[in-house]
Formats: sequence, C-alpha cells, structure tokens
Amino acid sequence: MKKVQKPIRTKPWIRYCFFAAAGLLLLAAVLYGWMYMSIDREFGFSKAYFGEAYSELFELKSPDKTMKKTVETQAEEAFSFVGSRQEAEERFGALAGYCALTEHYPEAVSADFTLDILAGDTEGNTGYLWVAYTQRIYDAEGELLAASGSEDHRCLARWTVQKKDGVWQVTEIRQNP
Repeated sequence: MKKVQKPIRTKPWIRYCFFAAAGLLLLAAVLYGWMYMSIDREFGFSKAYFGEAYSELFELKSPDKTMKKTVETQAEEAFSFVGSRQEAEERFGALAGYCALTEHYPEAVSADFTLDILAGDTEGNTGYLWVAYTQRIYDAEGELLAASGSEDHRCLARWTVQKKDGVWQVTEIRQNP
C-alpha cells in the first residue's frame, strides 16, 4: 500500500506577514508619490531655476539632527529679528537677508513667519537644507509693511550649511527671486 503524501500547506501567519509587508510597501509608494506631487505642485515652477539640485527635494535623505535643530533655531531668530543691517549680519551671517531691516522698514517693530524644513543631507562638516517659508513684517499699529510668500504660495530656498568652529551655520542661500 502506497502512502499518500499530504500537500504542503504554509502556515497562515507567513501569508499574513507577506500581505502585510506588501501592503506597507504599497502604502509607502503611495505616500512618496503624494509627497512628490504636492511638493512639485507647489514649487514646480522653480525647477528651471534650481536645475539638477531640485531633485534633492525627493531623495529621502536625512540631515544630521544636531545640524537641523541648530540651523532651524538660528533661522527662527533671524526671521523674527527687527534691527539694523550691521547687527543682523553680525548675528546671522547669510541668514541676515531674512531679517526685518530698519534701513528698509523704519516703522517695523515685529515680524512673524512660518518655516518648514522639507529635505536635507549632511556629509561630514557640510550639508544642505531645503526650506519653505513665509514672512510678514508689521509696524506698531499692526499694519502689514511687507510680506514674502503666502499660505498658498510659500517661498522655496536651498541653504548650504557648514560646521565652522564647531557650530553649524548657513553659508549660502539660493532662492528663486
């Protein structure tokens, strides 16, 4: 009498793990596509200006956390600073261009902003950050004196950063004029 061999059946949990992994990969692909489309829809007009560097926005690289936090703190201070060009340049270096300068806006007393770090990368003591921002400058009565960007159309900039004397600093800013 010949013994009948039973068909090999895989354990159900193996199939569940496979489907879960496939589902997660599909979800990741959909989220990446959505992110790509939303960034490109908002800033796609800047592709020609930034050239090949524009693709850095979609490379999924991550900057050094210390660098990101240090530069973000410096930028927040620069965006909210109201004062003279000389003081701004001494305190913020390349970020002085984001300060509300009293030479341009003598009535300025405050500034508010939004700042989002979209992408970045670090290699040794150098790196870059892509940022999107808006800024508004106000006088003592709360009247708007100047604005950069809006809720629907933020400004896009690429900041080159370097570690100088142990501190991360923005050394160059490129943005579509």
